[in-house]
Amino acid sequence: MSEFNLSVTQTGIIQESKDYFEAKADSIVTVGTNIEGDQLVTLIFLNNYPVVVSEEGVLNVNSIEKRRVAAITLGQGQAKKFYESLKSIFESE
Repeated sequence: MSEFNLSVTQTGIIQESKDYFEAKADSIVTVGTNIEGDQLVTLIFLNNYPVVVSEEGVLNVNSIEKRRVAAITLGQGQAKKFYESLKSIFESE
């Protein structure tokens, strides 16, 4: 087996992907799937939005609906690392 050395010239700077975005979410749904033997976990981030209606010229909030903000799919190993990272943050409080 050969040895491979990797050096990073700059640390602390991570370039953004062209698809990068930031969003606010107030809830999350986790969906586990098995596709051809690969265990995947999809995190679906949701946000509440008011449903506004006009009644006799007056705007009212009729109800609240959940809308998907973003979805991220991770392999089971990466999802477990993410979970452990969150767990350590909340247990240290």
